[in-house]
Amino acid sequence: MSTEEHSPKTILVAEDEAAILMLLRDLLEHAGYSVITAVDGEEALRKLGERRVDLAIADLAMSGMNGLQLLDKIRERNPDVVALLATSYTEDEIRCKIKQDIPEYVELLHKLDYPPKMLLQKVKKLLFPVSAATK
Repeated sequence: MSTEEHSPKTILVAEDEAAILMLLRDLLEHAGYSVITAVDGEEALRKLGERRVDLAIADLAMSGMNGLQLLDKIRERNPDVVALLATSYTEDEIRCKIKQDIPEYVELLHKLDYPPKMLLQKVKKLLFPVSAATK
């Protein structure tokens, strides 16, 4: 058995579109991950409490706290967290919209990249960089 099978990774998904949130939750749980869901940044932080997550996926355009602000707050609590910022904007559009650069620890997940196989490959690559590269 691989390390992946012994210790399921925990993923936070913060997304304000219910259909996308459910799709991501179902997809990730089916792939064997433990998933915490939230409809906005405040709920995500409440649900996390002092829990640690291995990966955080946050929608950029949520009401209240945007996805990048959420990822920064999670990163303050858990510096090793891997972060995906889900958006339909380009990197340049994000810089113009939120007036800041995207931190190095954040990878963009374009909403056009949501086909299940592609998303799962990206998640696996981020959570298990060595095993994903060798398989």
